[in-house]
Amino acid sequence: MSTPVATEGPESEPASELTSELPLEFTQAEGEETEIAPAPQEAVSEVPAIWRKLDPALGSAVVFLLPCFALAMITPYIIRLAAHKVANVGTLSGSVYAASTAGSIAGVFVTAYVLIDHLSNTEIFRFTGLLTLGLAGLCFALDRLWPAAATE
Repeated sequence: MSTPVATEGPESEPASELTSELPLEFTQAEGEETEIAPAPQEAVSEVPAIWRKLDPALGSAVVFLLPCFALAMITPYIIRLAAHKVANVGTLSGSVYAASTAGSIAGVFVTAYVLIDHLSNTEIFRFTGLLTLGLAGLCFALDRLWPAAATE
């Protein structure tokens, strides 16, 4: 069974809005039609439902678990470094979490409305990774420059 492939060109209209912005090399086959060969029946096996749910979760855990642990340690460490009196810990922790929330909201809007329009995903990931490492280095340098403030 053969199915026609939507091609863009002067003689035909795009099949849909989704495929209209794809490059011509991507959407155009060697001929006007492309045959899709059926898979051999013995090679097709049903993936159990549990693995269809667990595979994305395990993949996400492998990719994001260590960075999430590292980033989750920052706020309590900042509160510990900045707290000079036990009486001020509640106010200080509220201020740190408020700044964190405001930064998260600003980061979402800047990424959605500015960065995605001007940079590729790879450049955005590199930029945020370097920014995170730079801020960690700055915190480390400040901790080394003023160790007395951290030990009080």
